[in-house]
Amino acid sequence: MSLSQITPPATEPITLEQAKARLRLSDDTQNSRLVHLIRTARQRIEYESGRAIFNQTWVERRDSWQAQRGQKCRLAAFATQFSLAKPPLVSIERIEVFDADNFGTLWDPSQYFIDTLADPGRIALGRNAQFPEPGRAIAGIEIEFVCGYGTAVDDVPAGLIEASGLLMQAMFESEDEAVTLPLRVQSLIAPWRRLSL
Repeated sequence: MSLSQITPPATEPITLEQAKARLRLSDDTQNSRLVHLIRTARQRIEYESGRAIFNQTWVERRDSWQAQRGQKCRLAAFATQFSLAKPPLVSIERIEVFDADNFGTLWDPSQYFIDTLADPGRIALGRNAQFPEPGRAIAGIEIEFVCGYGTAVDDVPAGLIEASGLLMQAMFESEDEAVTLPLRVQSLIAPWRRLSL
């Protein structure tokens, strides 16, 4: 299994101006570093929580629908439901299955239902449907999906926004992007943290 980001989020949890105000900076000499730290902090919060903060597009490539090496099985309800890897789920863009000759076929969306309210989001089989099996042994299934809380700061849980700001500040002040996650940040993301699938 692999997860690859196709489209990153179009916004960040805090603006450059908000970061400068938090750090009490009045000049522009640190602007490029701050922009980098804002993005890095958001990515770390997403990694630590197992969630997407703002809407973004990912593709998951799988060898099969069954559990893969070192992974928890995401099939449930007598193998009629499959959980997606990165909540919250917004939509499924495509599910493509490849045959032994590397020819891809899109799985007809009428064969499944997408549950975006579940956490994590899931794909449920329609009546008399079954998960299509790939003919290709490696990465024979591609699931392209959009995940995230929305496109604006107000769409996102406040704790995740504040955690991003605090982590950006800690990285700036320590001059170390690999800074240990501060306790305040850990407590803010604790309600949203998920175990890896």
